[in-house]
Amino acid sequence: MHAYILCQLDRSVARDVQQRIGSKPPVIESRILFGEWDLIVEIEAKNQQRVSDFVIDELRGDEDISLTSALIAAE
Repeated sequence: MHAYILCQLDRSVARDVQQRIGSKPPVIESRILFGEWDLIVEIEAKNQQRVSDFVIDELRGDEDISLTSALIAAE
């Protein structure tokens, strides 16, 4: 299962957050964005529960990330 998570954060820490998040499983890739969202994180997980755990524990648990939106890809 692929999912894309959009993140809003303080732009001054965008590169730090990208490096910190990008090294955690199940992340495939992360990219800094311009616009309403500051970072997109692509993950591949076994199931929806793993996606949920990653978003709640890793992303929403990060004090530099203020908002997330998870998009699960239809495969």
